[in-house]
Amino acid sequence: MFNYLIGNSDAHAKNVSVLIDETGYALAPFYDLLCVQVYGDERLALFIGDEDRYASVGAHSWEAFCQDCGFSVKPTLSLFREMAQDVTKALSSPSPSIRRLLLPSHVLPIQNSKVHMTHWMTSSRL
Repeated sequence: MFNYLIGNSDAHAKNVSVLIDETGYALAPFYDLLCVQVYGDERLALFIGDEDRYASVGAHSWEAFCQDCGFSVKPTLSLFREMAQDVTKALSSPSPSIRRLLLPSHVLPIQNSKVHMTHWMTSSRL
C-alpha cells in the first residue's frame, strides 16, 4: 500500500525480506523504495486485486487485495487512509537534511505521489 502511495511501480516480492533469529521471524527494514512512476512507469510489478496499472486501481482492487490476503476490508482501508495522510504530511514538510537534497528535478515525484494519496484520502468509495 505504501508503494502504491509513493508511485513505486517497481515494488515486487524480491524487495521484501524476513529476518530470522532465535526469537522467530520479523519483517526486515524496507529498501528499494522510490517513485518510478515519474519516469512513465504505469504498470505495477504486483497486482492490486486484478489490476496491474495505477489508472485501473479503485476500491474494487483494494477489496480484492484484502480478500486475497485474508484482511478485513474496512480496517485495512482505514489504515490505508491514515497512511496516506501521514505520508502526505511527511512529504509536505521534509526534514532539513532531505530538503537540502531536493533539487527541482526531484520535486516531480513528490507531486505525482500526492495525486494517489489525495485520491485515497478523499474518496467516498472507501
